[in-house]
Amino acid sequence: MTLDIGALQAENDRLSTESQTGDYLANFVKMPEGNGALVLRLLPPAPEGYHFEVENVSKLISKVWLVHHADYDYACGRVVKTIHSFIKGSKNLTVHKPKNAANAYVKSFCTLEELGNQSGFSLYVPSVTKLFD
Repeated sequence: MTLDIGALQAENDRLSTESQTGDYLANFVKMPEGNGALVLRLLPPAPEGYHFEVENVSKLISKVWLVHHADYDYACGRVVKTIHSFIKGSKNLTVHKPKNAANAYVKSFCTLEELGNQSGFSLYVPSVTKLFD
């Protein structure tokens, strides 16, 4: 992994500017409760035009969502997001691939520390490979 000085400078400029509301803290992403802040720091870089959100489902399970910034007509103003992964555990956090947005595979995919080496899009792998015979 190489250090991108331009990206660091852009982030510094973003954090150094005054927000439109005049609230300096509005420039920062609100970190979620529990393990969410740790998960966000260990995620791979989000693709351009996206960001990650962590939803705590229970004390032991968190969902990682990939949120798209674009507006879609079919969404009727709602946020468009896809499931990235599930994080399970209390002390030894493990990453699980999603079966769908509600369920994860039982077998862990990797450790939380290895999550940064994975795809920024989604760990979901569809079981259907073709629509027609």
